[in-house]
Amino acid sequence: MKDEPDASEFPKLKSWSTEVSESAPNALRFINLLPNYADEQQLNATSYDDYVRQFVNTVEPDVLCMDHYPYFFNEDPTSNTSTEGYHRNMQVLRKYSLLKGIPFWNFFNAIPFNTHLAPNKGQLAWQAFTSLSYGAKGVLYFTYWSPGFPPSNGNAPKSRFHRSMDVFLKRAGKTTVQFGDFDKGGGLVSPMTFGIDGPLSAFNYAPTLQYQYAKEINTLLLNFGTYLLDCNSTGVWRPHLGAAPASSPIVGLNETNSAGSTTPSKFMPSGNYLIGFFERGAGGKNAILIMNQRHDIDLWPTITLRSGFVGKTLQEVDEVSGRVRPVRDDSPGIPGLQMVLPAGHARLLVVV
Repeated sequence: MKDEPDASEFPKLKSWSTEVSESAPNALRFINLLPNYADEQQLNATSYDDYVRQFVNTVEPDVLCMDHYPYFFNEDPTSNTSTEGYHRNMQVLRKYSLLKGIPFWNFFNAIPFNTHLAPNKGQLAWQAFTSLSYGAKGVLYFTYWSPGFPPSNGNAPKSRFHRSMDVFLKRAGKTTVQFGDFDKGGGLVSPMTFGIDGPLSAFNYAPTLQYQYAKEINTLLLNFGTYLLDCNSTGVWRPHLGAAPASSPIVGLNETNSAGSTTPSKFMPSGNYLIGFFERGAGGKNAILIMNQRHDIDLWPTITLRSGFVGKTLQEVDEVSGRVRPVRDDSPGIPGLQMVLPAGHARLLVVV
């Protein structure tokens, strides 16, 4: 219904949303919000928390959603365009999702545009599984197909996207659209030609490398969703920021071998892990999502279980089949439980 509204638009969106609900009670009303790196003028609110609070209270949406495209090379944790800013955005959406009892989704970046690099597989997975750890019920790739191609000022026939945008802009009193930031392509499905400098009139849309990454990640998301869609998020733990919650059967993760040798700390900065806790309902199986926060390297942590957890059953959702099976120990020659976590990926444990 609307993309990235500011808070002044919320009353009108509420009115429109009510009309849609009355005429089509089974329709999903979808409005996508600004991210937390929008400034106060863009938000028309005193803070990002205030912006989202006003939205849920005024519009009463079916779903919460925003788009956040982090810069993985931004090492300033105070910047909301960094990965830390992504975490803060997830915290706000999770807060109001739980408060109002509505699901939240988010768009994340999958395309090289403007000053954004094309995310590698680990970075694409990082965005998806970080969202999942905070309790997201849906993830959306920006973009599925490449917009802004061919360039609107080129000699080739305009794409269907540009033709539709021309109609929209004409109604708005403008004459043309130019998307130079997106001319590179690189979406999950993107225009390609054969031969160097092939004619734009001869391009075809085809799956890209990003498509293959998304296909692999989506397989895991769908299998994990078998359990998580029916779960409520009960907590999020970042081990480098504090001790494990009292109810957590996992109290530590470290990179050691059986001789006690630890990977040099310069290769292992703090913040390697993110743990999401979920409750499946009265008498159901609780779930724990363990995520590798490094988007550049695979990790092989030893999992430390809480004393007294002996006798309880720890199972795992198989990444390929989606079935629950005994948890896999990836280094059985070492005492305890070892789990391989590919860059940006996660494993889903089930506690009986």
